[in-house]
Amino acid sequence: MTDDLCGVGDRGYFGNPRPIEGFLSNQRKKIIVTHSLGIHFISQNVFDNVDCVAILGGFIDFDHADNVLETMKRSIKTSPEEVIDEFYKRCGARGYVSEGTIDAKRLHRDLDFLKSHRLNLEPLKNVENVIIFHGICDCIVPIEKGRALHRKLPNSRLIEFDDGEHSIHTTHYRQCWDIIKETMFKHNVTKNFSRFANQYDDHSSIQKYAADQLMKHIGSIGNPVGIGPILEIGCGTGFVTQKLVKNFPNNNICVTDISKQMIEECKKKIGSNNKISFNVLDGEQLDQRNKYELIVSGFVFQWFWNISDAIQRCIRALQCGGTLIFSLISDDSFPEWKEACKAINVPFTGNKQMKLSQLKEVLSDVTRKKAVFFETKQIQHRTALDCFKSIKNIGGGENKENKTLTYKQMKKLCNYLDSKYSNNVITTYQIIYIKITI
Repeated sequence: MTDDLCGVGDRGYFGNPRPIEGFLSNQRKKIIVTHSLGIHFISQNVFDNVDCVAILGGFIDFDHADNVLETMKRSIKTSPEEVIDEFYKRCGARGYVSEGTIDAKRLHRDLDFLKSHRLNLEPLKNVENVIIFHGICDCIVPIEKGRALHRKLPNSRLIEFDDGEHSIHTTHYRQCWDIIKETMFKHNVTKNFSRFANQYDDHSSIQKYAADQLMKHIGSIGNPVGIGPILEIGCGTGFVTQKLVKNFPNNNICVTDISKQMIEECKKKIGSNNKISFNVLDGEQLDQRNKYELIVSGFVFQWFWNISDAIQRCIRALQCGGTLIFSLISDDSFPEWKEACKAINVPFTGNKQMKLSQLKEVLSDVTRKKAVFFETKQIQHRTALDCFKSIKNIGGGENKENKTLTYKQMKKLCNYLDSKYSNNVITTYQIIYIKITI
C-alpha cells in the first residue's frame, strides 16, 4: 500500500497536531489506521466514505483504571516526561523515550476525555472493512476490550497477537500492514468482479474452457464421489456450478463467491433447487468445522493472498475420503505481455502468480494422495486493446502492488503488440489443475 493512499494524523502531544480528516479529502482509497484512544477522536462523518478502518488496541470505553488515570493526571502537572516514559514502558514500547516539549494541557484534557467517553459504534457498522488488532499481553487495554469491540461490530475481523502488548502499532507494524493490504486487495477484487458481473460471460472464454477441463478431472477421481455435501469456492457466473448441479443431482451443493453480484448472476442460470444453497464467502476464510465430500474451485486460487494456507484450510474441511480439486493460472502465463513490457521498458502490471515448480513444492508438504496436471492454452484477440479490455471486463484488473500504466505507456504497449502480432494478438495461459484426496 503506497503512502498516498493513507494519511497519518497526530494528536500533537509533542506539538504540531494533524487531524486525520485533512488527509482523507482527496484520497482514491481511504484507509484509517488508529491506535488506542485515536478512534474516539475521528469525526463520525469521516466514516461515510472510508473503505477500511484498522483499530489497534482499541476499545468502546475505558472504565477499568480510574485510579491509574487520576494518578497520571496529578503527575502530568509536575513531571509530564516521566508520565510519558512510564506509559511507554507499560505499553511494551521498550527503547522509546519522550522527545520535545510535551503539551501537558492537551494530555490532561485527553485523559479526562478517556475517562468519560464511549465510542459511537453506529458509523463504524457502515464501513465495509473493519479490522481490530489487539495484543493478548496488552496491560493498558486488556484483550477483552478488543473482543468486546469485535462482538459489537458484526462487520469486523479480530486479529489477536499472542505476544502483542499495547505497542503493536510499532512492534507488529509489518504484520498489521500486510493484513490491511490483503483486505484492501480483496475489497477491490470484490468490487471489480461485482461491477462487471453482468458482462462477465461475454469476455470469459478461457474460464469456460477451464471449467470444462476441471469437470473432466473431477470425473477421473479414483474413488467415486459419494452423496456427501459439495462446496464450490468462487462460483462466478456459474460455469462450474451448472456442471456440478447436472453431474451430482443427489448431493447438497453449497455455492459461494466473494461477490454478491456474481452469486446473483449464477442464481439466474441455476434456478430454483432445494439441493443448492448460495452464500457470500471469502474462500480463504472457510469455516473448517463444516466437512465436505468434494471441494471444487475454478480459476479462483490465483486471487488468494496465501495459496498455501488456503490449500491447507480446504483440506481440513474435507470429510474422510473427500477430494479437493481446483484450477488456477501459473506465473508462466502471459509471456507475450511480459516480453512486450520488457522490450519497451514499461512495468508488467499483471499479478505475480506461483510457478508450477513452486506449487509442487507447496504440495510436497501435503501427505495425501495428490495429482497435478497442467496445459497451455492460447486465446486470440484482434487487438491488444481488446485483450486488455477483456481482462478488465471480467473484473480482473486489480494489481496487488497497485502498479498501473500511464495512458502514454499503455498506448506504447498496445502499439508494440499490435505491430508484432498483426491483428491477431495472442495471450498464452498456463493452466494448472490440482487434485488432493484425503
